[in-house]
Amino acid sequence: MSERLAGRMEELRLKRLLDVRERTEQWCLAQGAFSRGVLGTADPKTRHARSLMIALNTFVCSGRGGVYEEALARCAEDAPVLGWGCEAEDKQTLPSSRWGLFQTATNWCHNLPVFASDAPAESIPADRLRQRNPLPWSALDWGDGIHHVNFTLSDGDNVQWMMGNFTGGSEAPSYYGNPNRGRFPFTWGLPVASLCQLSPLTLAEILAKATANDDFIEFNGAGYFYPDLYGKARGTTKALELQAERLRAYMDLTGIRILAFNFQDWDGPEARAACEAFASRLPGLLGIFAFQYSGYSAGDGAIRWVKGVGDDEVPIVSCRLCIWAQTGRPRDTTPARVAAQLNRLPAAKEQASDDCFSWVMVHAWSRFRRADKGAPPDAEESGVAQDKEVPGTSRGYDPALWAVERLGPAVKPVTAQELLLRVRLRLRPRATLSRWLAQVETAGRAENVSGESAARIVEARALVLQAGRDHAAAWRCFEVLKALPVSTSSRSFPPSGG
Repeated sequence: MSERLAGRMEELRLKRLLDVRERTEQWCLAQGAFSRGVLGTADPKTRHARSLMIALNTFVCSGRGGVYEEALARCAEDAPVLGWGCEAEDKQTLPSSRWGLFQTATNWCHNLPVFASDAPAESIPADRLRQRNPLPWSALDWGDGIHHVNFTLSDGDNVQWMMGNFTGGSEAPSYYGNPNRGRFPFTWGLPVASLCQLSPLTLAEILAKATANDDFIEFNGAGYFYPDLYGKARGTTKALELQAERLRAYMDLTGIRILAFNFQDWDGPEARAACEAFASRLPGLLGIFAFQYSGYSAGDGAIRWVKGVGDDEVPIVSCRLCIWAQTGRPRDTTPARVAAQLNRLPAAKEQASDDCFSWVMVHAWSRFRRADKGAPPDAEESGVAQDKEVPGTSRGYDPALWAVERLGPAVKPVTAQELLLRVRLRLRPRATLSRWLAQVETAGRAENVSGESAARIVEARALVLQAGRDHAAAWRCFEVLKALPVSTSSRSFPPSGG
């Protein structure tokens, strides 16, 4: 409390319990039996999330130095950090990741005790929290002659942005309130699990306003952390295991079965082990998108595979390019240059490789100026201020649209769902077609199919055995399964390991 308010407090007969002006964070931590299930961090100039911190009996610190480390260490594994502290991003998230806690970026959230009181599947009906456009296998073609690309925009863990300027206010026209939204397949990275706990109404409203071309993925897990460091200071994998259990519940609730993670080293052994920890505990996980803290596109589109549930293999698709202004990094560049690089990449033909598929991240905060097609490649970013709004510049959805408008006929934008289905289909054809066939056979037995449909299933059984080594057999098997009646062929990726 400010000293200038002391007189008013006395008028209200509120007794001063203690003058803490000379007390330190270390002294405070030593005083009380604070919760071990949550930690609060705060810059003194922000107060918005403190009401929830008080309600949860949370220790609150500035998020720096030895007290921060001590506070993290005393908390349980996979606990949340509410608010946001005074340090730079990496100095906040590296210690919390090592101690197995995740950040929520909630320091500017308003009225969290009220919004968090909503209960998913109770006060907010479950059907309002479910993604409505799962892509069926039968909606795909084989994809020869095409390079498939997905554009994803996110600020990851940023719960406060989702609750505010992402959907409403003056900034919304750059993002989910953009009047052009829906013009092409596009993916939005959301803090799904955090929204389900802190403001399920926000998630419900985002999903309700989705167009047929809007797609959603769970970005950064249940909060912001680096999976390759998660819980490392404790020397166990418990934090990862608890995080996977948490995510499984919210994936089952929402039907969103794609993860994107920020790694310190996206292709290191710790990252691979972390991805397998999730993939082996999340039935129906369609895939993981991987980017690196510095820089996002370090993987250059490479795809790795890890063991999933049962006999499933789960693809880890690294970021190939970013629409990101003025970084100086060759794969973080303007909409025009991103489109030019995509236009030079190979298309899937009889053979398909990692280079036939691209995941492009759209940096949420980079500003660009639209340029004519004959302009120099850097015209969209040259001289564009990044620290303020300037008339004639745009960020968010529009720069991605400009890139799409420059794509050649052999490059097709798709949702994250479609990209991962195609990666599975063309890079692991036998395993993918076998899973699809198993779905069809299960449905066929339930429906007692006979005649032509039964004959096609028999043909598919023979073809799938050759699909791993024979392109023609794989293509034919795909076409046979696709031609089956909708009731037995239209399932999307199975929600369980079988």
